[in-house]
Amino acid sequence: MNIVPQIKYNYRKEIFAFFLLALAIRLLIAFQDISYIDRIFLPDDTYYTLAISENIYADGIPSVDGIVSTSGFQPLITLFQIPLFAFTTDKELLVTLAVCISSIFGALSTIVIGLLLFSLANDSSARLGMGLFAIAPGIILNDLNGLETSLSGLCCLLLILQLYRMKTSSSLLNEVFLGLLCTLALLARIDSVFIVMITGLYCLRAFGLISTIRVASTAVLAISPWWIYLYLEYGSVLPESGKAVKQLIDLVITNDPYSGFLPLLSLYKLADVFSIPNMPLIISLPFRVTILIVSFYSVIIGLKNKSLAIEFKLIMLSALPLLFFYTFYLPAYWFFERYFYWVYIALIMSIACTYKQEAGKFYRAVILLLIPLSLASQYLFFSKPETVPLLAHNLYGPKGYRDISLYMLPQIPPNSNVAAMQSGALNYFSPENINVVNIDGVVNRDAYNTIKDATLDIYMKQREINYFADWPAQLEFLNNHAKNQFNENCRIELASIADGYLESRLYKLSDCYDY
Repeated sequence: MNIVPQIKYNYRKEIFAFFLLALAIRLLIAFQDISYIDRIFLPDDTYYTLAISENIYADGIPSVDGIVSTSGFQPLITLFQIPLFAFTTDKELLVTLAVCISSIFGALSTIVIGLLLFSLANDSSARLGMGLFAIAPGIILNDLNGLETSLSGLCCLLLILQLYRMKTSSSLLNEVFLGLLCTLALLARIDSVFIVMITGLYCLRAFGLISTIRVASTAVLAISPWWIYLYLEYGSVLPESGKAVKQLIDLVITNDPYSGFLPLLSLYKLADVFSIPNMPLIISLPFRVTILIVSFYSVIIGLKNKSLAIEFKLIMLSALPLLFFYTFYLPAYWFFERYFYWVYIALIMSIACTYKQEAGKFYRAVILLLIPLSLASQYLFFSKPETVPLLAHNLYGPKGYRDISLYMLPQIPPNSNVAAMQSGALNYFSPENINVVNIDGVVNRDAYNTIKDATLDIYMKQREINYFADWPAQLEFLNNHAKNQFNENCRIELASIADGYLESRLYKLSDCYDY
């Protein structure tokens, strides 16, 4: 079975050229100094995932700390990371390799975008779509995060490509392959469920009930071993990280007088697809407003256009529930950059599809301005903080989890138990004689339950926690949910390190209670 549509040879050469462009940009960035990559591109979750992959390779246990097992990860990306640990134990090299893997998945998506646009739109749309995807800062930031984001985007794009194939040949083999792609999309990222559901509804309408049953049955059979394992081990087929993030959001929103502005922050992050990342608001606001107007206008034009291929409309429609879900139900704004990856792809596709269809010269001119705006971000991605002092304050934090961990860990005595909410890099880089305990519950269901039951202080005693490493705001969270056990009289600050516009600190928890 050939999933690649029959397109002209010259078009294939163009697709390959754009793929090489996307791959070159990503790999050139990926092989720069790791401290720079860490500060710009890597969230703490990158280190969570690597630690889980390492423990699966070593002990067969999906665990961050090697003690408490977790379902708070996306399984498909770990399948690509686990083999890396057979070739090297160099932790920093493993980080670089993980970034390279996610970069390659991102570059491969350029090929699928080209195949879809050349087959279903026109030459200009294809070139514009591939070009924007290759250089868009919001896409590159995700493709270089060492996580599952780019893999999920690739799986979802392949899902759409297979739908196009089924229109010409709705065979049993094509139906099975579509079902398998649905499974891969869900295993890559659970929020792919929105596009999987819309795919199912489209199949029901376009191919009939029997065909849809075959697709759904294949998907269910393929994913059922994983779901059965999750249910038997953790009592749910959903990753436990989701409910932990939801609990943290509810706690934050309850005490945040500005929580009503979260939808505006969602719009702000949507514009990151083409905007120079974290540029000061006073400078970036005109660009962001323009990007949002063009993006929404292109989506409206696309959905209203009867001649636009249904595959593109499915991409746009599947992005809407994803956007609403994260804006209003799970508004973890610190994750919006990653949550909106599929929305970014939908915006790029809608702009590319409507570029030729919309006759207005002004509209086309504004779209073309997105190219130099995106290219400007490449300068920042290849620059060092000291060369861009105007932007360094925003662009380079709050990240840099590797630097923080490598600074703090040597100051912690052997056989210590360290609590942290941002515990991914601390866990990943910690020696065997230092135990790092996650206490926000994202990868530790015991911590999630203790926060829920207001017994975090008891859990801290049970785990014999004697150090805390995190931002001061996280310390206040800990103190508030541990019945004031860790107030200023019960802790000693040992070290601090600048973390972009925040500051991470290491505390020794003193003798306010005995273990």
